[in-house]
Amino acid sequence: MGSTRLPGKVLRPLAGRPMIERIIERLRRCQRPEILVLATSLAPGEAPLVAWAEAHGVVVFRGAEDDVLDRYVSCARAHELDAVVRATGDNPFVEPASLDGLVELFGASEAHYACALPSCGSGLPVGTGVEVMSREALEESWQRGVLPHHREHVDEYILEHPERFGCAVYQPPATLTAPELVLTVDTVEQFDEADQIWRDYRAQHQDDLLPLEWVIAWKRRHSGEEPS
Repeated sequence: MGSTRLPGKVLRPLAGRPMIERIIERLRRCQRPEILVLATSLAPGEAPLVAWAEAHGVVVFRGAEDDVLDRYVSCARAHELDAVVRATGDNPFVEPASLDGLVELFGASEAHYACALPSCGSGLPVGTGVEVMSREALEESWQRGVLPHHREHVDEYILEHPERFGCAVYQPPATLTAPELVLTVDTVEQFDEADQIWRDYRAQHQDDLLPLEWVIAWKRRHSGEEPS
């Protein structure tokens, strides 16, 4: 709720429903993770988000506002999690099949960290990727990651020490490969675009899932990369 560029964006209506609901709808389609937890802060301004989550049967964990790493570790401890899949609240086009594929890759590898982020070399669009980290990696990060950026971004200590944790990178099928596209929502303009994408899709389809392939085609068409 405390976004500086777009305050309250997680509850802002995206094609008629709060953006957080759109995200959770998509995450609930995933098969691999065993529990979905909304991990937010103890800041008073989060009360509307917590109230929404509780009214919609979403498990909520509240922790430190600025020490996000501590919030994740505390949440993992509270729910006795062996690993954590991180999906952020500004990515309304997170892709369920890719998330399941990433968790499968993580389980098959010896790495303590796996990602489906373009910044790590995955081919998914920016704003659709997720990451998985073991409880062991989180705990070590919590103990050793003492710099401010380690506490604010959860994965920074892990990414700085690949020799300790390893890194498995998920590669999507060709139909979902578009690392040049940005689908995250941080600004009013990006939110308005996401809203238009959803409305255009709903004008033609009934299913709320909204395939990522369709979103990619929409973005390319409206950027002039594909014929309309």
